Amino acid sequence: MPKITALTAANTVANSDLIVITTNTAGTAVTRSLNVASLATALDVATPVVKQLNSTTGNVVSNSTSFAVNIVGANNLFTTATGNTVTVQANLASFQPQISQINTPTGNVVSNNALGFVANYTGANGVLISATSNTVAFTFDPATINTLTDVTSPAYGTEGDLPTASSSYDGHTVVAGGKLYHGASSLYHRQLDVRDSADDMVSHVKFTLSANSGAWNFSGGGARGSDNEALYLYKGMTYQFDNPVHASHPLQIRVSDGGSAFTNGVSNNATGNTTYFTVPQNGANVFIQCTIHATMLGQLVIVT
Repeated sequence: MPKITALTAANTVANSDLIVITTNTAGTAVTRSLNVASLATALDVATPVVKQLNSTTGNVVSNSTSFAVNIVGANNLFTTATGNTVTVQANLASFQPQISQINTPTGNVVSNNALGFVANYTGANGVLISATSNTVAFTFDPATINTLTDVTSPAYGTEGDLPTASSSYDGHTVVAGGKLYHGASSLYHRQLDVRDSADDMVSHVKFTLSANSGAWNFSGGGARGSDNEALYLYKGMTYQFDNPVHASHPLQIRVSDGGSAFTNGVSNNATGNTTYFTVPQNGANVFIQCTIHATMLGQLVIVT
């Protein structure tokens, strides 16, 4: 077979057709011709050559007829190819929202590693912290904390600064003027301690009065509860008489049955629901009587 020389600018036209001479089984020479341009086009169609890959940020140009490009996934990215399409996908399970900072009322926790930020919740002083799935629970250790109350805060300058009485304060303890108060029955009550003097004690004994068919009835302070009974009082002691029926039965301590009011050591005599009586050292027997109903009469016997 004759040698086929390379095509050059000088012989392109002369060699535009290749002459191929072959023989058949009978030894007869056969001459055939092949158009070079048609052959090149056919080869390009049969085996396309990738010369360049274009991307958003740059292009890759082939430097070899056996040009091959590998697109490899990494860092939770993976690639797939179908036909002439290359798909780049991300592993969404590995791409989670990143926490850069956690804010609290008293300070902030700032991440020092965007890919591995970890925040720790630590319990203390009877506070327990547990986590299940995406929920963090705060609870209290019952062995350490039984109830939560305002023990020392807020603090008030004086008793007059205490909030208006309300049932919402029941069970709470606060400080006012350096004294301790607790809320009960919608009122604040001051607590006595060893530093209090006798002046701080309102009374030593308390009697509670009620009306019973035209007679006084006493309870508390050792009273027997019988109608118009005599009560025995000691000199120098302060007695408190609570009279919740004052509007209908005003209480007054008198020198005698139907007599004038006794004033020595007596406060709120016939003027309010509570009357105080500090028995004077020179005191003699007196009477406690309703100013409207004379039959409501009890004797206060002063023990000598």
